[in-house]
Amino acid sequence: MKRLKIFSLVLACIIVLSFFNSVVFAEESSSDTSEITTIKPEITSGNLVVVRSVDTGQILLDTSGNATVPPTVTAKLVSAMVIFDMVTSLDETVTVPVEATLAKNIGPKGDISAPMLGLSPNNTLTVRQLLTATLVSAANDACFALAYYVSEGNITSFVEKMNEKAGSIGCKNTLYTNPVGLTDGESHTTPVDAAIVASAFYKYNTLLNISSQPTYVLGNTIHTKNYLLSNMLLKGYTLSGAKGMIAGQARPEGGYCLVTSAEKSGLGYVMVVMEAPGEIRNTDGTRSFPEGNAYQDIHKVFPWATTSFGYLTLVNEREIIGELPVEVASGNTDHVGYVALEEVDILMPVGVKAEDITREVNLFYESLEAPVEKDMEVGRLDLYYDGEKIASVSLVANTEIERSRLLSLFGRFKAFIKSKTIKKIIRGIIILLIAYFVLVLASTIYRIILKADKAAKKRQNRIQKEREKLNSKSQSKPPFDDEEL
Repeated sequence: MKRLKIFSLVLACIIVLSFFNSVVFAEESSSDTSEITTIKPEITSGNLVVVRSVDTGQILLDTSGNATVPPTVTAKLVSAMVIFDMVTSLDETVTVPVEATLAKNIGPKGDISAPMLGLSPNNTLTVRQLLTATLVSAANDACFALAYYVSEGNITSFVEKMNEKAGSIGCKNTLYTNPVGLTDGESHTTPVDAAIVASAFYKYNTLLNISSQPTYVLGNTIHTKNYLLSNMLLKGYTLSGAKGMIAGQARPEGGYCLVTSAEKSGLGYVMVVMEAPGEIRNTDGTRSFPEGNAYQDIHKVFPWATTSFGYLTLVNEREIIGELPVEVASGNTDHVGYVALEEVDILMPVGVKAEDITREVNLFYESLEAPVEKDMEVGRLDLYYDGEKIASVSLVANTEIERSRLLSLFGRFKAFIKSKTIKKIIRGIIILLIAYFVLVLASTIYRIILKADKAAKKRQNRIQKEREKLNSKSQSKPPFDDEEL
């Protein structure tokens, strides 16, 4: 009987543990990204989604159509980088100025698009604490306090540094007018530029680690607004493997922006969703999102981006691509090889091979004339996949070619012979010769005509004289002879 009870108890424990494990596994499997998904996800939400490789700068997915949008919380990523570059230590003490608490700077209290800690003037915090509040809870007042601190009260100067930073990392269509990204009708960016900002931020390990914190303590425990990292404020959107960044929205009614990153097999990726449906704060204190929200899009693109790509070497450094003729070269050389200036490594979908890539050589010259310098650029090699240009590399001469003196002299003579001046002289001589021959021919014809005319006149004179002679004879003879009568 005892054995039966023990067996029943053990069986019950096994059933409970199995149930618990199945629940945990089911919850974890919703965010598992280990399965390879090579089919590009279809974004049906209409949101502006960009996926970019940190390592190569390739845009792997872009549904934005280069749309111009408010920068919203992406401005805080730039502010954080500028601040980090300007401070000596994250433990420096900052006194909150009154300007960092004004609604005209940080937005009105209660506005979902203007999150804030609720700092008071003269509060004292460290740079690290304020950076954490800026990146984890997107607090406008914390970001403004830091901006005033590092710029010594000159916010205009700070914003100029933000725009300089954006330009230096490759942003083409971005303008910031304030440190926190408040929408004012003038500041703007594009989702592609936002992905460039995220790629630069990714390389600031300290800032990326700060932004990855699900909570921080500043008097009270404060939870992240990035629901990929924590389900304390809103459940159902956490994603295993997501690394930090930021979330927020441009307007009270929408324009939600979500930025995150991931690393897989040593490769870094950033993902940006902009102009998505906004967060809803319900009257019962709960939070929610409508269908087609930014988190659903990230859950689609995240496993695809992190499992579908790998490095593929398309061209090796100094790989010989072809040859060009060389004129007036010394020795027996009459050509030079051209090679790829650098190696081309690119992220390609898993399964694509080098032979699937189409090469197109575009040369700048049909031939070269010595001397030829080593690494002289002679063209470009364009690489295509599925009809789309994916990379380009310079083609350069792989060796130096000296000029032949003898051939050079001959070449100069040949060039002189072929020069425009010589061509004009020869043309003139030909014209003169033709004119001379025409003149000689005309003169000959003229002499022939004169000679024929003289002969005709002589013949005419002779005939005339003979006629006259006959006439004179006939006149001297009498009409009848006497004897005949």
